[in-house]
Amino acid sequence: LVFPTDVEAQKVVKGLGLATYFDKINLGDSPEEEAAMYGDDVFASMMFAKLLTVLCVSLLGHDVLFQDVDIVWFKNPLTIFHD
Repeated sequence: LVFPTDVEAQKVVKGLGLATYFDKINLGDSPEEEAAMYGDDVFASMMFAKLLTVLCVSLLGHDVLFQDVDIVWFKNPLTIFHD
């Protein structure tokens, strides 16, 4: 499940055939520009969006494995969590 932070990103993700949920109320004001520096207002807004998405899924009673898109696993990490 992908939580896009803007309508354009949602269109791209849906076009790839992935499931999406766009929370217009909480994520609709997310900045479209990238952060100029670590910790600035844009950075803080995006970090809040990440935390909010994990919270939403957790509140529904699901387990969450959260990672950024630039992470590569050498082995399937899910086997660790199935034990």
